[in-house]
Amino acid sequence: MRAALALFALLGAACAAQGAEPVDSNEEIAATAEAAHQLKKEVNFVVLPVPRADPTLGAGLVLSAIALYNPTGGGRPWITGVGGLATDNKSRALAVFQKAYLMQDKLRLTAAVSDFDIRMKFFGIGEAAGTREESIPIRQQGQAVLVRSLFQVAANVYAGPTLRYIALQTSTQGTLAGVSIPAGELDLVTSGLGLMLEVDTRDNEQNPQRGSYATLDANFPRQGFGSDRNYEQYRLRFNRYQPL
Repeated sequence: MRAALALFALLGAACAAQGAEPVDSNEEIAATAEAAHQLKKEVNFVVLPVPRADPTLGAGLVLSAIALYNPTGGGRPWITGVGGLATDNKSRALAVFQKAYLMQDKLRLTAAVSDFDIRMKFFGIGEAAGTREESIPIRQQGQAVLVRSLFQVAANVYAGPTLRYIALQTSTQGTLAGVSIPAGELDLVTSGLGLMLEVDTRDNEQNPQRGSYATLDANFPRQGFGSDRNYEQYRLRFNRYQPL
């Protein structure tokens, strides 16, 4: 918000100067450069607490804190953030992420690291499972890493590789009628390279009002990258933004 106000002030000063006496062009250029430098130095912080409560995880809080800044003076701000989860059943999770725009937004970098210890009540499979009021405790502990590089290949189109790593340890107590978890699924590592295609015409990343955002994400975990299983995963997403 302060960056926007500073920009409005700069534009207002420029408009007022049109009706004033001429000013040396070198002074105008120096003043504009200084104002742009100050805008680049601005750092805006956003903190978002979200209470949550459900039978699976219990009651708790999801807390996110992000910093938005523009060290390169490009069209989109960089984002550094941290997020956490804590509930009354001792579940917890912590994630740190970074998003950067380089080479005048021709290169988009994303990195994230998380550590989690989630304790859930598993009621079974299907909509009617919860009505039986029977559940077993499941605990999932692990770490996850994501690194992605997207290069601009056409106007508003980006593509590039993704590296994912997830290490998961699962433990259960008791059994639930009709449900069994194979032993090979309790401790599992998935790791491998993937590809992502992104089409982004949003007018603003944090608060879009117009445009669209679509991604095609292909993931290929392989044993050569330390994965316990070889498989393929494809995900297609599309969002359209239009003011009402």
